[in-house]
Amino acid sequence: MPINVATIRTASRFPELIPDVNIMNGIAGLELAALDLRRFGNRILILNDINIEQNATTQIRVFNDKEKFYIDTFGLKNRLVEKFNIFGTEFLRFAIFGNAPIVNYRINYNLWAFEPTTAHKIKHGLALTTEDEEILKALDISSEVSKGNLPLPIEYQIEREYQAIDGRRTFTFMATTFLFEQVLQSFPVNSGEIAVLESIAAVPNAIADNVRIRIDRDDDIDYLEFNTFPMQLNVPVACFIPATKEIKIKLIGGAVVATQIQWTISRYKLTDVLKIRFGLVTKEQSDPDLWNKVKGGVY
Repeated sequence: MPINVATIRTASRFPELIPDVNIMNGIAGLELAALDLRRFGNRILILNDINIEQNATTQIRVFNDKEKFYIDTFGLKNRLVEKFNIFGTEFLRFAIFGNAPIVNYRINYNLWAFEPTTAHKIKHGLALTTEDEEILKALDISSEVSKGNLPLPIEYQIEREYQAIDGRRTFTFMATTFLFEQVLQSFPVNSGEIAVLESIAAVPNAIADNVRIRIDRDDDIDYLEFNTFPMQLNVPVACFIPATKEIKIKLIGGAVVATQIQWTISRYKLTDVLKIRFGLVTKEQSDPDLWNKVKGGVY
């Protein structure tokens, strides 16, 4: 299920690394959009990982607010993850172009989605709100952005903020698909904790079998859906989907077939910083100084 504006607006446990897998088909000379996001609201997006098929006649094309990138897939790794870091504040597009017909072309990718802090807005030249102006009066954020100290890289931010409870757990299921949806796992979140879906992998079933994995996060039913045909068991699709209530892994098929699915979930402490970042508390319910630092981008 392609990532669309509704998906981005549903994201709320920032930052989220939202994955997608896709099957592309088209005639020669036609640009096929795997991702096309515009006017997605108060969010910054970063196209992060791309996993494609190597092909001498196929290009990937990436467009953002200011630039465009054309990359021949023949020079990329075949069905392995390539690291990208392409920002979008108003527009982000990822497309496939073929000089020959494109038939059942498999791509996996993911993108970070998060609400910009005051530091991000200064860095990217975005409009500041009244709250941002108040934060700037309390904290010297502008000079730290000028020095290059802020905003923090997402990976560093997660390393600081996410305190593991008992590490990562990887689950593997040998399953049979049916024409109706079945729940493979319902992972409840304990009080004072969060759970994070960090990767998912699957045996690539035949395209005609239409085997799909569906993910529920808290009250977001079918938040993500993947057809297993473009997936690989030995190359997981990376994600970072925090939940405060429950993560549910579901399976449905267009035929009765055997499959294998693997996913990783971690448990972390629900800290005061994360409560603010997830929108679980108001400023009045929080320490004002901590609120300013989280919303300002110091944390």
